[in-house]
Amino acid sequence: MGLGKTVMTIALILSNPGRVKSEDSNAESLYDNIFSTKRRNINNVEGGTLIVCPMALLGQWKDELETHSKSGSISIFVHYGGGRTDNVDLLLEYDVVLTTYGVLSASYKSDGENSIYHRVQWFRVVLDEAHHIKAHKSQVAQATIALSSHCRWCLTGTPLQVNY
Repeated sequence: MGLGKTVMTIALILSNPGRVKSEDSNAESLYDNIFSTKRRNINNVEGGTLIVCPMALLGQWKDELETHSKSGSISIFVHYGGGRTDNVDLLLEYDVVLTTYGVLSASYKSDGENSIYHRVQWFRVVLDEAHHIKAHKSQVAQATIALSSHCRWCLTGTPLQVNY
């Protein structure tokens, strides 16, 4: 929609790529006070930023990250397609991991909280077009809620109306 959500998020990522170690108790307690979603210690595993978006935006996110950052300043991994890895250690090598709501949901459906995304303690999770998780009981919403992270950003230009 041209609201600048992507560029502002990239600026945030570049200013603070993340990588909070689990023994950093100050960051842990700060975020525990802000978010009520569950957190767990996953064998001190740490990750960078996970960006979840619709498939049509994967290429745009990758291009924008490369355009707005100095060459070599951040590492980007697109986790999509038939030959996806299930190696958590590979994901941990990158500052930013891009995937889709469909891939995240399918991974959660088949492996539950043992999926590749749920075995990582992410520093930051960014949900682009976050209205995709509007129905909190949907598979995709449950998959995103189960992610473990220190902070979460939900981006959308679509007005939300929640009916209870």
